[in-house]
Amino acid sequence: MPQANDAEIVRVYTRNAGGTVADRTPNISGGTPSFQVVVESEAGNTLAGGGASYLLSIEAFDLTAGNNPGGSLSAKTTPPGKIFDAGGATPHWPQNTEVFTISLTAAQVTALTNHVLRYTASLVSPDPASGLTPIIVSFAESEPFILIV
Repeated sequence: MPQANDAEIVRVYTRNAGGTVADRTPNISGGTPSFQVVVESEAGNTLAGGGASYLLSIEAFDLTAGNNPGGSLSAKTTPPGKIFDAGGATPHWPQNTEVFTISLTAAQVTALTNHVLRYTASLVSPDPASGLTPIIVSFAESEPFILIV
């Protein structure tokens, strides 16, 4: 658990779309080829209920091709206005799980099948869009994974 005024990403993993367990070989066949990236984070007790804004982002890297695949695989972020909210009817903190669904085009499926990829997730607070200097920064990488059909 982080210090009272800190937050950190503790785990990043992939899974099949709609799945419940980590999967390093997400299957992208089917009607709408997709998989999910799950980011688990924790915040200290003081920060968790403090209402500070944050931005959570993920970025893909194709280890096989040695580049950023771009498109729908990259630069996914939480919507603006996300805050640390331990109180309320549906609190998301001090433990938070964000799920990003990654939908692929037919061309992406062809280009990325059997490629090894990795995601990097970053958490910054306050949200840089606020104009305030970030005081909390955390990042973590997923295990490498292979997209299969």
